[in-house]
Amino acid sequence: MGEEKQRRNRLRQEFLLTFFDKRPDKREREVNGFFLEKRWSGTTEKWEVAIYTRESWKRYKHYHQNKLL
Repeated sequence: MGEEKQRRNRLRQEFLLTFFDKRPDKREREVNGFFLEKRWSGTTEKWEVAIYTRESWKRYKHYHQNKLL
């Protein structure tokens, strides 16, 4: 991956992380109809934020709830 693309991705992640406070218990937020999930990346060993639409968030949550059953 090119250095410029890596820099843009890093800046995007830094911006998205500003929607979360430092408490580790708060890992999900809704912002302007999109759902953000803060999670730990074992690969980079840093926090990252995933972005979901409302419909994809519902499917994601449904999948993980059924996975635990």
